[in-house]
Amino acid sequence: MKAFRVIILFLCLGQVACDNDGAENMNEGPLTPELVAPEDNVLLQSTLVTFQWNSVTDPEGEAITYNLQVSTKPDFTNIIFSNTLTEPRYETTLEIGKYYYWRVRAKDASNNTSEFSRRQNLIVADPAILNYPPFPPDLRFPELDEEIDINQARLGWTGFDIDDTDLVYDVYLGTEFGNLTLGAENIETTEVTLNLDPEPFYYWRVEAKDPSGQITSSPIWWFKSAE
Repeated sequence: MKAFRVIILFLCLGQVACDNDGAENMNEGPLTPELVAPEDNVLLQSTLVTFQWNSVTDPEGEAITYNLQVSTKPDFTNIIFSNTLTEPRYETTLEIGKYYYWRVRAKDASNNTSEFSRRQNLIVADPAILNYPPFPPDLRFPELDEEIDINQARLGWTGFDIDDTDLVYDVYLGTEFGNLTLGAENIETTEVTLNLDPEPFYYWRVEAKDPSGQITSSPIWWFKSAE
């Protein structure tokens, strides 16, 4: 019986040591940077652009680097550069007349990364362009992969036009990523509630249309049925 108690005590002490060792080895990632400049949805008059964001700290005090990504597509499928930087700013030259999308994340010396910041948008002005297309709509709700009531599927987004014109929106949905069909059109607000068929998963996107007929599409988003 005495030997049995010694074995139990040894196992318990070993478990405590392992738990403490695991706690000591936990390393939290840095905070997510907040974008500072250029401001969101801005028309820049110069091709020389300085991207800036707030510096962040690491819970363990480790050195921080930043990953700045700039893309010509809002879903970052066409990244034109993805740089690792030690300072919370970066200066570069962009092309006139193009839309750009940018975001930043932080990484510590243990390779733990933060979430990416929210995306921000900009256009570099082109004197030859009299009317710019709308910026791609941004997701408001539901969050990606969120479960919602599809009998009252409430979908929301943001829209912005640099020419300050009134936009209308078309919503496309489907159960296959590459096969979305029109679910609602010419919506004058930035949300809609739809009664959908009972399917476990839906993809959707929004097109923004200005009065001149120019159209810009959001990335494709998705949600799950709560039923």
